[in-house]
Amino acid sequence: KNEEDYQRLLKAFERDRQQRAEGHPPRVIPIIRPEEQKDWWNFFDVGHATEEDKWRYKNWKNEQTLRSVEMYGEYNPEEYAGDISPCPLLMLVANNDTVTFTEDEIELFETKIGEPKKLVKFNGDHFSAYKQQFQLTSKEANDWFIKYLQS
Repeated sequence: KNEEDYQRLLKAFERDRQQRAEGHPPRVIPIIRPEEQKDWWNFFDVGHATEEDKWRYKNWKNEQTLRSVEMYGEYNPEEYAGDISPCPLLMLVANNDTVTFTEDEIELFETKIGEPKKLVKFNGDHFSAYKQQFQLTSKEANDWFIKYLQS
């Protein structure tokens, strides 16, 4: 959010590394803060699941290690994007994605990815691909598989 929050996070990473080196278990934090990330929470919360989906959430815990957050911060897909071609790439991009950021995805697709490639944009947030837009996204994925990947 801002520089002060970022510095606080770096210090938390450092403390966690030190504590793990001393034999303590890794620090665990929530993956989702329901009050701040309603679209995420609604996707993972069993209370919002349809009957046929409830089994998926039975053992899900809203937690991750701080170490995982630190390692995720080091991941930069742009470094590898140019290596994908000539493997066919289908990108399904939500127009309001706050997880992987729509503009970044489109820029990566347009500037770093070679052919063959296809970009499909759909309305919604990151998780809409699995719920509200599932018919569209699954059809696009299936058609792409048949065209390029089916043996």
